[in-house]
Amino acid sequence: MQKNNEAIVASKTQYLGSFAASISTLIFGLVTGAITARVLGPEGRGEFAGISYIAASSTGLVMTLVSSQALISQILEDKKAEDPNLIVLLMAILGIIVSQIFLLVFSDGMGNNSMLLTTIIVGILSFTQIIYNGFCTIQRGRGNFNVVSLSIISIPIIYLFGIISLYYLGLMTVNAILLINMLPIAIFGIYFYRASNSGLLISKNSVMPYIRSGHSFLYLSIMSFAIISVDRALLLRLSNLTELGYYSVASALTSPLIVIAETFVLISFIEVRSSENGVLVALSRFRIGQVVLIFFGTFLILFGPFLVKIIFGQEYINSIQTVKWLAITMIFRGLWLFLDNSLQAMKFKSLSFIISFIGLISIIFMGLIFVPREGSVGAAKAIFFGYIVMFTFEILIWKFILKVNYYDFFGFNSRTLSPLFSMIVLRIKIICSYVK
Repeated sequence: MQKNNEAIVASKTQYLGSFAASISTLIFGLVTGAITARVLGPEGRGEFAGISYIAASSTGLVMTLVSSQALISQILEDKKAEDPNLIVLLMAILGIIVSQIFLLVFSDGMGNNSMLLTTIIVGILSFTQIIYNGFCTIQRGRGNFNVVSLSIISIPIIYLFGIISLYYLGLMTVNAILLINMLPIAIFGIYFYRASNSGLLISKNSVMPYIRSGHSFLYLSIMSFAIISVDRALLLRLSNLTELGYYSVASALTSPLIVIAETFVLISFIEVRSSENGVLVALSRFRIGQVVLIFFGTFLILFGPFLVKIIFGQEYINSIQTVKWLAITMIFRGLWLFLDNSLQAMKFKSLSFIISFIGLISIIFMGLIFVPREGSVGAAKAIFFGYIVMFTFEILIWKFILKVNYYDFFGFNSRTLSPLFSMIVLRIKIICSYVK
């Protein structure tokens, strides 16, 4: 029992360290994002976001498909037959191929870059990102969380200094920014590669706990990857780079909500899985999460217009509505993450997959309707609808399968709602009589 408590504390410490690194990344990322957005303008920002999206998507897909099955399974089984470093290098080569396929799909909206230059940049970005992420996975498997967190903090700082240097040298172009973005990732990728050649075996006891879920982890990872990628894919195919520029600015401003939610989720995941009564633990954390997410979400809804003008400039005033929609969406996404990860911790992974699949279909369907007409706002509405659908299904599963009533979720039920409803009706009648 004591060892189990110590493991929980250690896991929480690791996740809190990751949270600190993520906050640092957000702060420096917001600064660099503001500089690039002001210099490049909405269309240039959209071009930068589009190329970055293609590289990041190919990286995410390869890491999800290959890392979960080859690298992680090898770590868990302690096999020495295959070299993990070789697997990462093969993954990086595969990433180049996947990135070129993605580029062919989205090449219509890639702006003023020549196709050859864009092809080279996307390939290099995908290769370096997979090298870095792959060797980060190995370092985490060996328990070197501090080194990984240090790299996560250092990369945006180096990137910021690079952006400032480009600005003062008058070299702020999309291609130059992309190459500067790649530089710190490549440096730490090479460093981790050299560290991985030390001949140390990867211990299965040091691997992060949530990786131990086998094939279901792979399926859920693919679905999560698709859900967080589909909004930008819809914009690239159905809208234009300017709208993508507005959307990327709005996403940068609302991303702190997700970092906060994911940190709570990871910590509660450990507690739910290790608890004898996971439902009660999950619900207690869910109620805390509600307050935190609604507070920060409301702040962004109220002050988003002011923050857009101050941080990114008047050129991005059209992204204000997108910020508001994304702020509301991120609240529901965070609440859904709480419940969904708790379901996974309690071994209901198939239900989690079904809900995610329904949500993905909902986002695509609504995106096909809204994105061509409303651009970035339409993309925000589409993912808002998708997360509402997923959150609703999540609530229904918890209610009818896990037998949780609404009071346990939100602090109210039919007995508490009736007086509240009566009071609202009475107030409306008073206001109407006063108006007359």
